[in-house]
Amino acid sequence: MTDAKVERDGETAEFRVRPRESAAGNVLVAMGFQPKQDAFARSFVDSDDVPRVFGNFSAHIDEMIRCTSGEMRPRWERALELVDERLTGHVDGGSPEAPLSQSAASTSLRATSILLWVTRAKLDAS
Repeated sequence: MTDAKVERDGETAEFRVRPRESAAGNVLVAMGFQPKQDAFARSFVDSDDVPRVFGNFSAHIDEMIRCTSGEMRPRWERALELVDERLTGHVDGGSPEAPLSQSAASTSLRATSILLWVTRAKLDAS
């Protein structure tokens, strides 16, 4: 779907994405990229982390474009729905008439635990 490269000059790092499909250009603009010659570019402050960040970016840019365009559902979306179900008491097909009985402190602790779980799952997936 795309070709990606990074250009660095010691002060800035520019991620350049060249889409192979014209529709991806509009999505890249929505993601903060600017048209530049035959590609779309976004600049960042250069640092020692740029090679690692760009490696992750280039490995996922096609998926990011598909998710942003609505062509694909983000992998984390179901986990977020699960958090909502648990916090509202609608677990495993539960109904609003039968919410989980939890104190505010217990709910807050559970929400924190779930968010940490979602964050770990997201990091493991990348």
